[in-house]
Amino acid sequence: MKRSGTWFVAAVSLLMGCGVPSPEGVLDRRRLPLAIEYPDSYTVGCIQVSEQSGSGATVVLETVSDFGARTPPLRLSPLLSLDWSEGAKLVITAHEQTCDGNVVARGEVEYPGMGPRYEHDVSLAIHDADRDGYMDGARAREFPGTDCDDAVAARAPGLKEVCDSLDNNCDGVVNEGLPALYRDMDGDGEGALGETEASIVCGDPASRPGYVANHLDCEDGDPKVSKAGIEICDAIDNDCDGAVDEGITCGGTLKEVTDYHLKNPAGGGVWKTVASAPSGYPVWVAGEGGRLMVRKARGMKFENFSYGVEAGTSDSPDGSPRATGKYCSDGNVDWNAAWVDSEGWVYLGGSNGQLAIHDGQTCRYQKTMPQRQSVVGMVGYEVGVDVTSVHLATADGGLYYWRTWEWTRDNAPIDFQNGRDNFANYTGLIGTTSEDGVLLVSMKRGGSAGQPGVMRYDTVRSLLVQENLAPASIQGAMNDVAGSPIGAACAVGDSGGVWTWVSGNQWTQVPPPLGVTADFSSVVKSPGGDFYIVDKSPQGQLRRLTKYNTWATTPRLPDPDAPLFDISMTTAGEFWIVGRGRVYHYPEP
Repeated sequence: MKRSGTWFVAAVSLLMGCGVPSPEGVLDRRRLPLAIEYPDSYTVGCIQVSEQSGSGATVVLETVSDFGARTPPLRLSPLLSLDWSEGAKLVITAHEQTCDGNVVARGEVEYPGMGPRYEHDVSLAIHDADRDGYMDGARAREFPGTDCDDAVAARAPGLKEVCDSLDNNCDGVVNEGLPALYRDMDGDGEGALGETEASIVCGDPASRPGYVANHLDCEDGDPKVSKAGIEICDAIDNDCDGAVDEGITCGGTLKEVTDYHLKNPAGGGVWKTVASAPSGYPVWVAGEGGRLMVRKARGMKFENFSYGVEAGTSDSPDGSPRATGKYCSDGNVDWNAAWVDSEGWVYLGGSNGQLAIHDGQTCRYQKTMPQRQSVVGMVGYEVGVDVTSVHLATADGGLYYWRTWEWTRDNAPIDFQNGRDNFANYTGLIGTTSEDGVLLVSMKRGGSAGQPGVMRYDTVRSLLVQENLAPASIQGAMNDVAGSPIGAACAVGDSGGVWTWVSGNQWTQVPPPLGVTADFSSVVKSPGGDFYIVDKSPQGQLRRLTKYNTWATTPRLPDPDAPLFDISMTTAGEFWIVGRGRVYHYPEP
């Protein structure tokens, strides 16, 4: 009965002129023309086209992965697995690397169940800027990939780590498994301790001059300091073990000197200058209000020759000598500069043009500058038997000399010919070892803000020349200069200004330590060629600039809490620092 019904339907159909669809026609009804737009940077990966049923089940219809040979758009005509008379829904997915990789883009297309099936368009937002087959791994994306840097093809999961300071395989570690090399700036065979990642390289040390396979050096700007260093008496951690001068006898440490006369009355005075004899003792300190004191030998207490301290006064609980009343001022002078000869006599220059010479027992000579110009710099020479010459710099831009026969005859200092700069305020002075040599003068030029500068004066040719500071972008004063006028020299000034001599009249500016903007007040050259610098901020500190123009971390003052104004050092490396109510010494018992 059922079979005869089927034939009946067929016969009726023939009689009515209707044909049975051909197999090709049936397939055409199941084809869904599709154009898929994707970026041309997507050259490695996989695009799948799947049909999705009403229940959510999917069947993969087509897969394409040969994008290296294609250009967008991708045109397909996938064949439905069933004849969906009520319409069809296609899901298009892009995958990272292979068809099993992460889904990195997705699109959907719906076709009607009846009528012609026109080509549909779908656009896939695929992000592979570096064309390495790994998509951008940014978390903000709806379909993130696994590429940790989509702008660099040398970084992607699975890549081999190479020596390039990049995380090539996106595992969060740089150059893992490769020998790391560290900069060795001072050439002592040890790289800088705590070297930053950006400056670490890798490979064979023999092929990378200036790099080593360790980072043990706590002071990579100073070849005298390393993990293999030998501790010496210098207040520096020479062997990078975190301790200073350990295991050796140095006669003391770097600390404040608290002798009775230095701290009394009322915590001491404002000390502006310190100087010692060539042998190291005596050492003299002087300052505001005519204050003057001397330590005549190692282990002794300071004696007081300050104005107003009369003989027999100032009993001290620490055994300091009683005052003698043999002072060198009327109390209206602030001593700014000092020099000590081989006999231990101190030569003093100060405000209001005051000059004095004290021999440690009494004030031998006193004189005033011709126009009462404040003396701000002083250097002395012993040029023969009983002949001494002192060169002076004054705040009004003058250079003078004062010899034995001048002060013994009560004569004033004499102007150096052509040594005056009427547009500058001099602040400090150094000279060669010979009286007939070259002087360097620190100064401020210009108006109230001013510009730091250095002058060079040839005493033989009477020639004054301004040095070339490159650059000179800091306003304020150059406060001091140290070293040699014919060799290594350093000048320091306001706002962290530091310059070192290069050659001829050329100087170069050295950036201050990170974050330091204090006004540097004084500088001295060490026997080893480094420069020791102090500043006059409320927490004045000691800093060391190595001869390689790098900043060292030691030595440092303990508990700095006062402005500092001067530093001096002997040929043996013993040094003194003075400031407001503070005198520091190394080595102090």
